[in-house]
Amino acid sequence: MHTARLGSAVVLVLAMILPAQLRAAEESNAVPEQMLSVTNEIWRLLCGVVNKETADQAASRFGQLVKRSWQLSETMFGSEAQDVESLNAQTYRIAEVYEEASYEFESLCKSQCYGSTALVNEFLKAMELGVFGDEEREKLQLTHVLLSPADAQREIDRLRRMESVDGELLDQLGRVQDAKSAEAVSPFIIVLAERMNKVRPAHRFGRTNIPESARPDFLRVCEELEPILWKIRNEIVRIVALDGYDREPFDSFSEALDSVYESLSLTHGECFDNVFDSSFRMDLDDALHGNIITKP
Repeated sequence: MHTARLGSAVVLVLAMILPAQLRAAEESNAVPEQMLSVTNEIWRLLCGVVNKETADQAASRFGQLVKRSWQLSETMFGSEAQDVESLNAQTYRIAEVYEEASYEFESLCKSQCYGSTALVNEFLKAMELGVFGDEEREKLQLTHVLLSPADAQREIDRLRRMESVDGELLDQLGRVQDAKSAEAVSPFIIVLAERMNKVRPAHRFGRTNIPESARPDFLRVCEELEPILWKIRNEIVRIVALDGYDREPFDSFSEALDSVYESLSLTHGECFDNVFDSSFRMDLDDALHGNIITKP
Protein backbone atom coordinates (compact mmCIF):
# COMPACT_ATOMS: atom_id res chain seq x y z
CA MET A 1 0.00 0.00 0.00
CA HIS A 2 2.75 2.36 0.93
CA THR A 3 4.66 1.37 -2.24
CA ALA A 4 1.61 2.00 -4.39
CA ARG A 5 1.15 5.46 -2.93
CA LEU A 6 4.85 6.17 -3.45
CA GLY A 7 4.57 5.07 -7.09
CA SER A 8 1.59 7.35 -7.60
CA ALA A 9 3.52 10.21 -6.07
CA VAL A 10 6.43 9.63 -8.44
CA VAL A 11 4.09 9.57 -11.44
CA LEU A 12 2.51 12.81 -10.24
CA VAL A 13 5.87 14.51 -9.80
CA LEU A 14 7.03 13.34 -13.25
CA ALA A 15 3.79 14.59 -14.76
CA MET A 16 4.56 18.01 -13.32
CA ILE A 17 8.30 18.12 -14.11
CA LEU A 18 8.65 16.50 -17.53
CA PRO A 19 6.48 18.96 -19.48
CA ALA A 20 8.53 21.82 -18.04
CA GLN A 21 11.75 20.05 -19.02
CA LEU A 22 10.43 19.40 -22.52
CA ARG A 23 9.38 23.01 -22.91
CA ALA A 24 12.82 24.14 -21.77
CA ALA A 25 14.48 21.79 -24.25
CA GLU A 26 12.20 23.00 -27.07
CA GLU A 27 12.93 26.61 -26.21
CA SER A 28 16.64 25.88 -26.01
CA ASN A 29 16.65 24.13 -29.39
CA ALA A 30 14.68 27.01 -30.92
CA VAL A 31 17.32 29.61 -30.04
CA PRO A 32 19.61 28.91 -33.04
CA GLU A 33 16.59 29.06 -35.37
CA GLN A 34 15.59 32.40 -33.86
CA MET A 35 19.16 33.65 -34.22
CA LEU A 36 19.20 32.67 -37.88
CA SER A 37 15.85 34.39 -38.44
CA VAL A 38 16.97 37.61 -36.71
CA THR A 39 20.27 37.67 -38.59
CA ASN A 40 18.42 37.15 -41.87
CA GLU A 41 16.10 40.04 -41.09
CA ILE A 42 19.04 42.31 -40.20
CA TRP A 43 20.67 41.45 -43.53
CA ARG A 44 17.48 42.09 -45.54
CA LEU A 45 16.85 45.33 -43.66
CA LEU A 46 20.35 46.67 -44.37
CA CYS A 47 20.12 45.65 -48.02
CA GLY A 48 17.08 47.89 -48.31
CA VAL A 49 18.92 51.01 -47.11
CA VAL A 50 19.74 52.98 -50.27
CA ASN A 51 19.29 56.63 -49.24
CA LYS A 52 18.67 58.84 -46.21
CA GLU A 53 14.91 58.20 -46.23
CA THR A 54 15.27 54.41 -46.10
CA ALA A 55 18.08 54.75 -43.54
CA ASP A 56 15.85 56.80 -41.24
CA GLN A 57 13.03 54.28 -41.69
CA ALA A 58 15.29 51.32 -40.87
CA ALA A 59 16.87 52.77 -37.71
CA SER A 60 14.28 51.78 -35.11
CA ARG A 61 13.80 48.22 -36.38
CA PHE A 62 17.55 47.73 -36.72
CA GLY A 63 17.99 48.71 -33.06
CA GLN A 64 15.33 46.21 -31.97
CA LEU A 65 16.88 43.40 -34.02
CA VAL A 66 20.39 44.10 -32.73
CA LYS A 67 19.20 43.96 -29.14
CA ARG A 68 17.41 40.67 -29.83
CA SER A 69 20.51 39.30 -31.58
CA TRP A 70 22.62 40.15 -28.55
CA GLN A 71 20.15 38.47 -26.19
CA LEU A 72 20.03 35.31 -28.31
CA SER A 73 23.82 35.22 -28.56
CA GLU A 74 24.07 35.39 -24.77
CA THR A 75 21.68 32.44 -24.52
CA MET A 76 23.40 30.39 -27.22
CA PHE A 77 26.91 30.73 -25.93
CA GLY A 78 26.30 31.34 -22.24
CA SER A 79 23.79 28.64 -21.36
CA GLU A 80 24.79 25.12 -20.41
CA ALA A 81 21.25 24.04 -21.25
CA GLN A 82 21.73 24.78 -24.94
CA ASP A 83 21.66 21.67 -27.15
CA VAL A 84 25.20 21.51 -28.53
CA GLU A 85 24.21 19.34 -31.50
CA SER A 86 21.49 21.78 -32.49
CA LEU A 87 23.89 24.69 -32.08
CA ASN A 88 26.54 23.06 -34.26
CA ALA A 89 24.00 22.27 -36.97
CA GLN A 90 22.98 25.92 -37.26
CA THR A 91 26.28 27.69 -36.64
CA TYR A 92 27.48 27.51 -40.24
CA ARG A 93 24.20 28.86 -41.62
CA ILE A 94 24.15 31.70 -39.09
CA ALA A 95 27.79 32.55 -39.86
CA GLU A 96 27.06 32.75 -43.60
CA VAL A 97 24.16 35.16 -43.16
CA TYR A 98 26.05 37.17 -40.55
CA GLU A 99 28.93 37.63 -43.00
CA GLU A 100 26.52 39.06 -45.57
CA ALA A 101 24.94 41.34 -42.96
CA SER A 102 28.40 42.50 -41.84
CA TYR A 103 29.29 43.38 -45.43
CA GLU A 104 26.18 45.58 -45.70
CA PHE A 105 26.89 47.08 -42.27
CA GLU A 106 30.46 48.04 -43.21
CA SER A 107 29.30 49.43 -46.54
CA LEU A 108 26.75 51.66 -44.83
CA CYS A 109 29.37 52.79 -42.33
CA LYS A 110 31.55 53.96 -45.21
CA SER A 111 28.61 55.90 -46.65
CA GLN A 112 27.94 57.27 -43.13
CA CYS A 113 24.42 55.85 -43.31
CA TYR A 114 23.54 58.38 -45.99
CA GLY A 115 23.54 61.10 -43.36
CA SER A 116 20.90 59.45 -41.16
CA THR A 117 21.73 60.41 -37.58
CA ALA A 118 19.15 57.90 -36.29
CA LEU A 119 20.79 54.96 -38.07
CA VAL A 120 24.30 56.14 -37.15
CA ASN A 121 23.28 56.11 -33.50
CA GLU A 122 21.89 52.57 -33.78
CA PHE A 123 25.06 51.42 -35.56
CA LEU A 124 27.15 52.82 -32.71
CA LYS A 125 25.00 50.95 -30.17
CA ALA A 126 25.46 47.75 -32.18
CA MET A 127 29.21 48.25 -31.99
CA GLU A 128 29.07 48.84 -28.25
CA LEU A 129 27.11 45.60 -27.75
CA GLY A 130 29.64 43.75 -29.87
CA VAL A 131 27.02 42.55 -32.36
CA PHE A 132 29.07 44.19 -35.12
CA GLY A 133 32.74 45.12 -35.16
CA ASP A 134 33.85 48.69 -34.53
CA GLU A 135 36.56 48.89 -37.19
CA GLU A 136 34.53 51.44 -39.14
CA ARG A 137 33.62 53.56 -36.11
CA GLU A 138 35.75 56.53 -37.16
CA LYS A 139 34.29 56.58 -40.68
CA LEU A 140 30.82 56.34 -39.23
CA GLN A 141 31.21 59.14 -36.72
CA LEU A 142 33.22 61.72 -38.63
CA THR A 143 32.36 63.76 -41.69
CA HIS A 144 34.64 65.26 -44.31
CA VAL A 145 32.67 68.52 -44.40
CA LEU A 146 34.80 71.62 -43.95
CA LEU A 147 32.81 74.04 -41.83
CA SER A 148 32.54 77.68 -42.76
CA PRO A 149 34.22 80.09 -40.32
CA ALA A 150 30.79 81.00 -38.90
CA ASP A 151 29.72 77.37 -38.47
CA ALA A 152 33.11 76.52 -36.96
CA GLN A 153 32.67 79.27 -34.38
CA ARG A 154 29.21 77.97 -33.52
CA GLU A 155 30.68 74.48 -33.01
CA ILE A 156 33.45 75.89 -30.80
CA ASP A 157 30.90 77.84 -28.74
CA ARG A 158 28.74 74.71 -28.42
CA LEU A 159 31.68 72.68 -27.16
CA ARG A 160 32.57 75.37 -24.65
CA ARG A 161 29.04 75.21 -23.22
CA MET A 162 29.47 71.48 -22.59
CA GLU A 163 31.85 72.19 -19.73
CA SER A 164 29.04 73.01 -17.29
CA VAL A 165 27.16 69.79 -18.12
CA ASP A 166 30.38 67.81 -17.75
CA GLY A 167 30.88 69.34 -14.32
CA GLU A 168 27.39 68.29 -13.24
CA LEU A 169 27.99 64.77 -14.52
CA LEU A 170 31.27 64.52 -12.66
CA ASP A 171 29.55 65.66 -9.47
CA GLN A 172 26.80 63.03 -9.82
CA LEU A 173 29.27 60.23 -10.53
CA GLY A 174 31.26 61.22 -7.45
CA ARG A 175 28.19 60.48 -5.32
CA VAL A 176 28.12 56.81 -6.34
CA GLN A 177 29.59 54.65 -3.58
CA ASP A 178 27.32 51.60 -3.67
CA ALA A 179 24.21 50.20 -5.36
CA LYS A 180 21.83 52.38 -3.34
CA SER A 181 23.60 55.64 -4.17
CA ALA A 182 23.96 54.51 -7.80
CA GLU A 183 20.20 54.01 -8.06
CA ALA A 184 19.61 57.46 -6.56
CA VAL A 185 21.93 59.08 -9.10
CA SER A 186 20.53 57.29 -12.17
CA PRO A 187 17.61 59.69 -12.90
CA PHE A 188 19.91 62.70 -12.73
CA ILE A 189 22.46 61.38 -15.22
CA ILE A 190 19.65 60.36 -17.59
CA VAL A 191 18.50 63.99 -17.53
CA LEU A 192 22.06 65.11 -18.27
CA ALA A 193 22.20 62.71 -21.23
CA GLU A 194 18.95 64.18 -22.55
CA ARG A 195 20.31 67.71 -22.17
CA MET A 196 23.40 66.76 -24.15
CA ASN A 197 21.37 65.13 -26.90
CA LYS A 198 19.39 68.31 -27.43
CA VAL A 199 22.54 70.18 -28.48
CA ARG A 200 24.44 67.46 -30.32
CA PRO A 201 25.62 68.37 -33.82
CA ALA A 202 24.57 66.57 -36.99
CA HIS A 203 28.05 65.02 -37.18
CA ARG A 204 31.00 64.45 -34.86
CA PHE A 205 33.44 67.16 -35.83
CA GLY A 206 37.21 67.01 -35.45
CA ARG A 207 40.05 69.35 -36.26
CA THR A 208 39.94 68.40 -39.96
CA ASN A 209 36.44 69.87 -40.17
CA ILE A 210 37.58 73.20 -38.77
CA PRO A 211 39.14 75.82 -41.09
CA GLU A 212 42.75 76.79 -40.34
CA SER A 213 41.73 80.21 -39.05
CA ALA A 214 39.52 78.72 -36.30
CA ARG A 215 41.58 75.62 -35.50
CA PRO A 216 43.59 77.16 -32.62
CA ASP A 217 40.34 78.06 -30.84
CA PHE A 218 38.98 74.56 -31.43
CA LEU A 219 42.09 72.92 -29.99
CA ARG A 220 42.00 75.30 -27.03
CA VAL A 221 38.43 74.21 -26.20
CA CYS A 222 39.48 70.57 -26.35
CA GLU A 223 42.34 71.34 -23.96
CA GLU A 224 39.80 72.87 -21.58
CA LEU A 225 37.36 69.94 -21.80
CA GLU A 226 39.75 67.00 -21.74
CA PRO A 227 40.85 67.32 -18.07
CA ILE A 228 37.26 67.06 -16.85
CA LEU A 229 36.59 64.22 -19.31
CA TRP A 230 39.57 62.39 -17.80
CA LYS A 231 38.02 62.83 -14.36
CA ILE A 232 34.73 61.43 -15.68
CA ARG A 233 36.59 58.49 -17.18
CA ASN A 234 38.33 57.79 -13.87
CA GLU A 235 35.04 58.00 -11.98
CA ILE A 236 33.44 55.49 -14.35
CA VAL A 237 36.34 53.07 -13.85
CA ARG A 238 36.12 53.56 -10.08
CA ILE A 239 32.40 52.81 -10.08
CA VAL A 240 32.75 49.71 -12.25
CA ALA A 241 35.26 48.42 -9.68
CA LEU A 242 32.69 48.69 -6.85
CA ASP A 243 31.70 45.44 -5.21
CA GLY A 244 28.70 43.90 -6.93
CA TYR A 245 28.68 46.22 -9.95
CA ASP A 246 28.02 43.28 -12.28
CA ARG A 247 24.92 42.28 -10.32
CA GLU A 248 21.26 43.28 -10.59
CA PRO A 249 21.19 46.16 -8.03
CA PHE A 250 23.41 48.20 -10.37
CA ASP A 251 21.41 47.44 -13.52
CA SER A 252 19.41 50.67 -13.68
CA PHE A 253 22.52 52.75 -13.09
CA SER A 254 24.45 50.78 -15.71
CA GLU A 255 21.75 51.52 -18.29
CA ALA A 256 21.79 55.21 -17.37
CA LEU A 257 25.58 55.24 -17.61
CA ASP A 258 25.39 53.71 -21.10
CA SER A 259 23.07 56.54 -22.17
CA VAL A 260 25.26 59.30 -20.83
CA TYR A 261 28.39 57.67 -22.27
CA GLU A 262 26.80 57.63 -25.72
CA SER A 263 25.76 61.26 -25.31
CA LEU A 264 29.30 62.24 -24.37
CA SER A 265 30.56 60.56 -27.52
CA LEU A 266 28.03 62.27 -29.77
CA THR A 267 28.48 65.74 -28.29
CA HIS A 268 32.23 65.95 -27.59
CA GLY A 269 33.64 64.57 -30.85
CA GLU A 270 37.42 64.60 -31.00
CA CYS A 271 37.69 65.71 -27.36
CA PHE A 272 35.90 62.51 -26.36
CA ASP A 273 38.07 60.32 -28.61
CA ASN A 274 41.26 61.72 -27.11
CA VAL A 275 40.19 60.58 -23.64
CA PHE A 276 37.99 57.52 -24.13
CA ASP A 277 40.43 55.72 -26.38
CA SER A 278 41.02 51.99 -26.85
CA SER A 279 42.65 51.71 -23.41
CA PHE A 280 39.36 52.63 -21.74
CA ARG A 281 37.84 49.20 -22.33
CA MET A 282 40.93 47.54 -20.92
CA ASP A 283 40.66 49.73 -17.83
CA LEU A 284 37.02 48.71 -17.41
CA ASP A 285 37.96 45.06 -17.68
CA ASP A 286 40.69 45.51 -15.08
CA ALA A 287 38.23 47.32 -12.82
CA LEU A 288 35.73 44.47 -13.03
CA HIS A 289 38.52 42.13 -11.97
CA GLY A 290 39.48 44.29 -9.03
CA ASN A 291 42.35 46.34 -10.43
CA ILE A 292 41.50 50.04 -10.51
CA ILE A 293 43.47 52.07 -13.04
CA THR A 294 43.28 55.86 -13.03
CA LYS A 295 44.99 58.29 -15.35
CA PRO A 296 45.60 62.04 -15.45
